[in-house]
Amino acid sequence: MHVHCYQKKTGKQFVEFLKRVDKRYDKNIKNIFVVLDNLSAHKSKLAKKEITKCCPRIKFVFLRVRSPELNLIEVRWS
Repeated sequence: MHVHCYQKKTGKQFVEFLKRVDKRYDKNIKNIFVVLDNLSAHKSKLAKKEITKCCPRIKFVFLRVRSPELNLIEVRWS
């Protein structure tokens, strides 16, 4: 699990975080799957556009709405 704290939760910061994630993995890895909740920053046009352009191996997997039991951080917090 990769975690980095930000003051605000914006699309720009989300893209910055994903670039950090991308750098942590060997270039031979073809796909990096990122499991996300439905925060608006995760679904922003900026995030989709920038990640497709700069980190094409990152793929988004969105959790179902109202499914906190599937979100590992929710389980960890409780």
